[in-house]
Amino acid sequence: MAIELPEAIECILYNYMTAIIYRDYAYEELVEAGDCLIAGNTYTAGWRLKDAAYWLRAIHLEFSTHNTRVDPPYLMPYVLKELEEREIEITWKSICEAWVKNDFEGRFWTIGIIDRMRQIMWDEPFDLTWAAKPEERKIPSE
Repeated sequence: MAIELPEAIECILYNYMTAIIYRDYAYEELVEAGDCLIAGNTYTAGWRLKDAAYWLRAIHLEFSTHNTRVDPPYLMPYVLKELEEREIEITWKSICEAWVKNDFEGRFWTIGIIDRMRQIMWDEPFDLTWAAKPEERKIPSE
């Protein structure tokens, strides 16, 4: 079954958390191997080093070639490619929807920038009536 981008990102986050656990296991094995070597127990140290290598490989699999039960099998390259190919279209509608969705967060910056753009327009030659300075705008007679 195909996987959607949000689910793929969730899987990567899960893999990341799993890799942190594996990192801790590898660290514990390496410390134990060191203790065994100091004590002269090379046999047990060898097994500890082998176990640490197993956990280090598991970390690598979580980030690079972790095969999932879904398509695509390699999540990181898939997510990066999907994000790269997505075109983010910014329109007046998407801006307005974002304002409404976020309870008009950022309204002071937005209005301030719009007012500044309006000031800049007033200082430039422009022949549209609706864009003229209020003092220069002719009031249509009825």
